[in-house]
Amino acid sequence: MRRHTLVTALIAAALLGYAHATVLFYNAGPIDATGGGAGQSLATGLSRSVGATDTMYISFEIEPRSFYNSQTAANTYTALQMYAGNSEGFAVGKSWAPTNYGTFGGEVSDTSINIVEDAKLQIPRRLVYKIQYNGTSKATVTIWKDPIPYLSESAQPTSKTTSLNNVSCWFNDLRVRAGDSTTTYRYSDIIIATTFDEAASRGPMTLP
Repeated sequence: MRRHTLVTALIAAALLGYAHATVLFYNAGPIDATGGGAGQSLATGLSRSVGATDTMYISFEIEPRSFYNSQTAANTYTALQMYAGNSEGFAVGKSWAPTNYGTFGGEVSDTSINIVEDAKLQIPRRLVYKIQYNGTSKATVTIWKDPIPYLSESAQPTSKTTSLNNVSCWFNDLRVRAGDSTTTYRYSDIIIATTFDEAASRGPMTLP
Protein backbone atom coordinates (compact mmCIF):
# COMPACT_ATOMS: atom_id res chain seq x y z
CA MET A 1 0.00 0.00 0.00
CA ARG A 2 2.79 2.40 0.89
CA ARG A 3 4.57 1.66 -2.38
CA HIS A 4 1.39 2.28 -4.35
CA THR A 5 0.87 5.59 -2.54
CA LEU A 6 4.45 6.66 -3.25
CA VAL A 7 4.17 5.81 -6.95
CA THR A 8 0.88 7.72 -7.20
CA ALA A 9 2.44 10.76 -5.54
CA LEU A 10 5.43 10.67 -7.89
CA ILE A 11 3.18 10.45 -10.95
CA ALA A 12 1.06 13.36 -9.71
CA ALA A 13 4.16 15.46 -9.08
CA ALA A 14 5.50 14.67 -12.54
CA LEU A 15 2.22 15.63 -14.18
CA LEU A 16 2.09 18.89 -12.25
CA GLY A 17 5.62 19.73 -13.28
CA TYR A 18 4.84 18.94 -16.89
CA ALA A 19 1.77 21.17 -16.87
CA HIS A 20 3.68 24.16 -15.53
CA ALA A 21 6.56 23.47 -17.91
CA THR A 22 4.35 25.13 -20.54
CA VAL A 23 4.65 28.45 -18.67
CA LEU A 24 7.56 30.45 -20.07
CA PHE A 25 7.15 33.57 -17.91
CA TYR A 26 4.96 34.79 -15.07
CA ASN A 27 4.73 38.15 -13.29
CA ALA A 28 2.00 38.55 -10.70
CA GLY A 29 2.39 42.34 -10.65
CA PRO A 30 0.84 44.74 -10.16
CA ILE A 31 2.74 47.00 -12.55
CA ASP A 32 1.41 50.54 -12.88
CA ALA A 33 2.14 51.95 -16.34
CA THR A 34 2.13 55.71 -16.79
CA GLY A 35 4.21 58.61 -18.04
CA GLY A 36 4.46 57.78 -21.72
CA GLY A 37 7.77 56.85 -23.31
CA ALA A 38 9.01 53.31 -23.79
CA GLY A 39 7.53 52.14 -20.51
CA GLN A 40 8.81 49.31 -18.33
CA SER A 41 10.57 46.19 -19.60
CA LEU A 42 9.25 42.88 -18.30
CA ALA A 43 12.74 41.34 -18.66
CA THR A 44 11.26 38.04 -19.82
CA GLY A 45 14.46 36.77 -21.42
CA LEU A 46 12.36 35.68 -24.40
CA SER A 47 12.67 36.64 -28.06
CA ARG A 48 11.35 35.62 -31.47
CA SER A 49 12.86 36.36 -34.87
CA VAL A 50 11.98 35.71 -38.51
CA GLY A 51 11.93 31.97 -39.09
CA ALA A 52 10.23 31.01 -35.82
CA THR A 53 7.66 28.24 -36.19
CA ASP A 54 6.22 27.82 -32.70
CA THR A 55 3.05 29.09 -31.00
CA MET A 56 3.07 31.39 -27.99
CA TYR A 57 0.26 32.65 -25.76
CA ILE A 58 0.42 35.92 -23.82
CA SER A 59 -2.17 37.09 -21.30
CA PHE A 60 -2.63 39.78 -18.70
CA GLU A 61 -5.22 41.60 -16.65
CA ILE A 62 -5.54 45.32 -17.33
CA GLU A 63 -7.30 47.86 -15.12
CA PRO A 64 -7.63 51.64 -15.67
CA ARG A 65 -6.55 53.39 -12.47
CA SER A 66 -6.45 57.17 -12.84
CA PHE A 67 -7.29 59.92 -15.32
CA TYR A 68 -6.82 63.66 -15.40
CA ASN A 69 -9.99 65.57 -14.41
CA SER A 70 -12.71 64.80 -16.99
CA GLN A 71 -10.42 62.78 -19.25
CA THR A 72 -11.88 59.55 -20.59
CA ALA A 73 -10.16 56.63 -22.27
CA ALA A 74 -9.89 58.67 -25.46
CA ASN A 75 -6.59 60.44 -26.07
CA THR A 76 -4.59 58.00 -23.99
CA TYR A 77 -2.82 54.80 -24.93
CA THR A 78 -1.66 51.71 -23.11
CA ALA A 79 -0.31 48.33 -24.15
CA LEU A 80 1.90 45.38 -23.58
CA GLN A 81 4.12 46.00 -26.58
CA MET A 82 6.82 44.07 -28.40
CA TYR A 83 10.13 45.78 -29.09
CA ALA A 84 12.93 44.76 -31.44
CA GLY A 85 15.80 46.80 -30.10
CA ASN A 86 14.42 50.33 -29.90
CA SER A 87 11.78 49.73 -32.59
CA GLU A 88 8.15 49.52 -31.50
CA GLY A 89 6.27 46.42 -32.62
CA PHE A 90 2.93 44.69 -32.14
CA ALA A 91 0.95 45.86 -29.11
CA VAL A 92 -2.20 44.70 -27.32
CA GLY A 93 -3.97 47.27 -25.17
CA LYS A 94 -5.52 50.52 -26.39
CA SER A 95 -4.33 52.89 -29.08
CA TRP A 96 -4.53 56.67 -28.74
CA ALA A 97 -7.95 57.79 -29.94
CA PRO A 98 -10.60 55.10 -29.37
CA THR A 99 -12.07 54.01 -26.05
CA ASN A 100 -12.00 50.38 -27.18
CA TYR A 101 -9.28 47.98 -26.17
CA GLY A 102 -7.50 46.60 -29.21
CA THR A 103 -4.20 46.29 -31.03
CA PHE A 104 -1.77 48.57 -32.82
CA GLY A 105 1.69 48.30 -34.34
CA GLY A 106 3.08 45.20 -35.99
CA GLU A 107 2.54 46.69 -39.46
CA VAL A 108 -1.24 46.27 -39.21
CA SER A 109 -4.03 48.82 -38.80
CA ASP A 110 -5.40 49.55 -35.33
CA THR A 111 -7.95 46.86 -34.52
CA SER A 112 -10.71 46.97 -31.91
CA ILE A 113 -11.53 43.92 -29.80
CA ASN A 114 -14.96 45.31 -29.04
CA ILE A 115 -14.76 46.31 -25.39
CA VAL A 116 -16.46 49.70 -25.55
CA GLU A 117 -16.55 51.46 -22.20
CA ASP A 118 -15.38 54.56 -20.40
CA ALA A 119 -12.13 53.48 -18.78
CA LYS A 120 -13.02 55.65 -15.79
CA LEU A 121 -15.27 52.78 -14.73
CA GLN A 122 -12.03 51.01 -13.78
CA ILE A 123 -13.26 47.55 -14.77
CA PRO A 124 -10.46 44.96 -14.92
CA ARG A 125 -10.30 42.99 -18.18
CA ARG A 126 -8.44 39.79 -19.04
CA LEU A 127 -6.84 39.74 -22.50
CA VAL A 128 -5.33 36.56 -23.94
CA TYR A 129 -3.68 36.31 -27.34
CA LYS A 130 -2.10 33.56 -29.39
CA ILE A 131 0.75 34.20 -31.82
CA GLN A 132 1.28 31.52 -34.46
CA TYR A 133 4.70 31.86 -36.06
CA ASN A 134 4.85 30.15 -39.44
CA GLY A 135 8.47 30.54 -40.53
CA THR A 136 7.83 33.68 -42.60
CA SER A 137 8.12 37.38 -41.77
CA LYS A 138 4.48 37.49 -40.58
CA ALA A 139 2.38 35.70 -37.98
CA THR A 140 -1.29 35.00 -37.25
CA VAL A 141 -2.73 36.44 -34.02
CA THR A 142 -5.93 35.44 -32.21
CA ILE A 143 -7.16 37.55 -29.28
CA TRP A 144 -9.73 36.71 -26.61
CA LYS A 145 -11.32 39.27 -24.28
CA ASP A 146 -12.30 37.89 -20.88
CA PRO A 147 -12.18 34.24 -22.04
CA ILE A 148 -14.29 31.77 -20.10
CA PRO A 149 -11.74 29.87 -17.95
CA TYR A 150 -13.48 26.49 -17.98
CA LEU A 151 -13.85 26.39 -21.78
CA SER A 152 -11.15 25.20 -24.16
CA GLU A 153 -9.63 27.46 -26.79
CA SER A 154 -11.83 26.08 -29.56
CA ALA A 155 -14.98 26.39 -27.43
CA GLN A 156 -14.60 30.11 -26.66
CA PRO A 157 -17.53 32.19 -28.01
CA THR A 158 -16.88 33.99 -31.28
CA SER A 159 -18.09 37.19 -29.58
CA LYS A 160 -14.95 37.05 -27.44
CA THR A 161 -12.56 36.30 -30.31
CA THR A 162 -10.70 38.51 -32.81
CA SER A 163 -8.25 37.24 -35.46
CA LEU A 164 -5.50 39.09 -37.34
CA ASN A 165 -3.31 37.94 -40.23
CA ASN A 166 0.08 39.08 -41.52
CA VAL A 167 1.26 40.60 -38.24
CA SER A 168 4.93 41.31 -37.50
CA CYS A 169 5.54 39.81 -34.05
CA TRP A 170 9.33 39.78 -33.78
CA PHE A 171 10.82 40.96 -30.50
CA ASN A 172 13.62 40.76 -27.98
CA ASP A 173 11.83 42.78 -25.30
CA LEU A 174 8.27 43.13 -24.01
CA ARG A 175 7.27 46.42 -22.39
CA VAL A 176 4.25 47.72 -20.48
CA ARG A 177 3.41 51.28 -21.56
CA ALA A 178 0.82 53.99 -20.98
CA GLY A 179 0.47 57.70 -21.72
CA ASP A 180 -0.03 60.55 -21.42
CA SER A 181 1.63 61.29 -18.09
CA THR A 182 -1.70 61.84 -16.32
CA THR A 183 -3.04 58.35 -16.98
CA THR A 184 -2.28 55.11 -15.16
CA TYR A 185 -3.18 51.56 -16.16
CA ARG A 186 -2.46 48.62 -13.87
CA TYR A 187 -1.18 45.31 -15.30
CA SER A 188 -1.17 42.09 -13.32
CA ASP A 189 -1.11 38.30 -13.68
CA ILE A 190 1.05 38.46 -16.82
CA ILE A 191 1.56 34.99 -18.32
CA ILE A 192 3.51 33.79 -21.35
CA ALA A 193 2.87 30.13 -22.11
CA THR A 194 2.73 27.52 -24.84
CA THR A 195 -0.88 26.46 -24.18
CA PHE A 196 -4.19 28.30 -24.02
CA ASP A 197 -5.18 26.69 -20.72
CA GLU A 198 -2.11 28.02 -18.93
CA ALA A 199 -2.42 31.49 -20.45
CA ALA A 200 -6.12 31.78 -19.66
CA SER A 201 -5.69 30.65 -16.05
CA ARG A 202 -5.65 33.12 -13.20
CA GLY A 203 -3.77 33.35 -9.94
CA PRO A 204 -0.31 32.23 -8.79
CA MET A 205 1.58 29.47 -10.53
CA THR A 206 5.00 27.90 -10.15
CA LEU A 207 7.55 27.85 -12.94
CA PRO A 208 9.41 24.55 -13.48
